[in-house]
Amino acid sequence: MNNRVIFFVLISCITVSYMFAYNLTNGSFESGFTDWRTFAVGEGCEGVFTITDDAYEGLQAVSMQILAFDAAIPGADFGLDRAIGNRLNVTGSRIKISFAAKKISDGDTYLRFTIAEFDSESQWLRTDSTSYYDVPKDGEYHVYNLDYNIIKPEAAYINLAFRIADDSGLRCPGHYQIDAVTLIEPNKATSPFPANNSQLTLNQMGELLSWTNPEPVNPDGVIKVDVWGSNSFDMQNAVKLVDKQSVTSVQIPFDYVFPSERCYWRVDTYDSTGSDDGTELLTVGDKWNFYLLSCYDVHDKLLNYRADISGPTGEPDCIVDFYDFAMMSTEWLNDNSL
Repeated sequence: MNNRVIFFVLISCITVSYMFAYNLTNGSFESGFTDWRTFAVGEGCEGVFTITDDAYEGLQAVSMQILAFDAAIPGADFGLDRAIGNRLNVTGSRIKISFAAKKISDGDTYLRFTIAEFDSESQWLRTDSTSYYDVPKDGEYHVYNLDYNIIKPEAAYINLAFRIADDSGLRCPGHYQIDAVTLIEPNKATSPFPANNSQLTLNQMGELLSWTNPEPVNPDGVIKVDVWGSNSFDMQNAVKLVDKQSVTSVQIPFDYVFPSERCYWRVDTYDSTGSDDGTELLTVGDKWNFYLLSCYDVHDKLLNYRADISGPTGEPDCIVDFYDFAMMSTEWLNDNSL
């Protein structure tokens, strides 16, 4: 493997629904190995798992030191994973996972992280996803993130497992510390303007769509956004108004994106969460809409008058002001029937 190469085996689902049943208990090992399992089994496999006070957060972390392992011996295996009765319930199709790791041993080894799926009878669905992390040996913890799509629709539980691998991806001896294993709740943009389902005239609307970005999961993180606009409910013809920028507003493209009265838009967020591998967690935002009132709507449906006959450009602007009085005066003076 090349330096800091990370492999992700992810299969996307059409429907994006995040997992809200966050039952990842004792992710920071403050209760020792409670809800976790450690194992080093088979001929020639020797491992030492301990709780250390050299923690990324809190007071404790786990130390996984594999002293001997031969990948050629059948049945041999080792790892740190969730205890069978404490695997994570799946209630959606997507989860976000973060953890901190420190490399203790020398050599070209990688921290191997696997997610495996199980059905409601706790039977493995013969589906898993494995990622390899090239953790620097610099005496520091490094944070890594994974945005994972559930592969099997019948999946009811998932297991999380940490192992050590060589540059061929095979399990091997090594020593790492792990802490702060976390399931991250989706972090969406909020407070849209115009407000969702609101009705506005062009004058009330102004020139900008705006929103509030969420706080990053970690203080060192950065929030960037994609903004999509459309004139159809399913947003099949959506146009990208912002492409991965750290902004909270965008000029409204009335001319080509919102030519109809009902306008739809969405803000998707990317959260770097201060990760060392550069992985950004994508959260698809809520779909918002607003109804753009025409001057006809203002006059006939709301105010029931037609005093708005002009504006700065000579066209009605849904406002009754000096421009309209000037136009009425001009028409009155030019009316030959009087």
